[in-house]
Amino acid sequence: MAIQITLTIVFAGVLVFAAHLFAEFFRIKKLPNVLLLIIIGLAIFDFDPICAFMLGAFWGGIASAIVIPMVGQLNLQSDSKTILILEAAVSDVLCVVAGLTFFGALKLGELRFGIMPGSIIAGFSFFAIIGVLGGFGWLFLLNNRFEAIGRTYRYFMKT
Repeated sequence: MAIQITLTIVFAGVLVFAAHLFAEFFRIKKLPNVLLLIIIGLAIFDFDPICAFMLGAFWGGIASAIVIPMVGQLNLQSDSKTILILEAAVSDVLCVVAGLTFFGALKLGELRFGIMPGSIIAGFSFFAIIGVLGGFGWLFLLNNRFEAIGRTYRYFMKT
């Protein structure tokens, strides 16, 4: 067990170093570094392409859980903050929807490019409906039921 943890930590360090190396390579050659990581994942680690795409979709987001608190600490204009927060939220949804689409393809055993865009659109539609309903529910709670939450929300929106 200890050797697996050690190898995992070493592997993560090598990947971080490789990411910096590939970023420099991209700056010089204008070849996207993601292509190099895909080649490494497919060639060296012998990943199934569908599994590699699925993992890439799940891990490819910018993590709004990190971006939103960071944006709150930075001295940015309001428009920049809004754009970064919205982009992080949309990126999270896109990662989940694309990952689930590739998971469906993994269960089928093949990629069907004719079906995948429809699946992604359906996933976005579903999550948009959930988001709108959640937003209206939150507005209802802020305005009518929980005045303490509303006061806290208004306080933080002023700062």
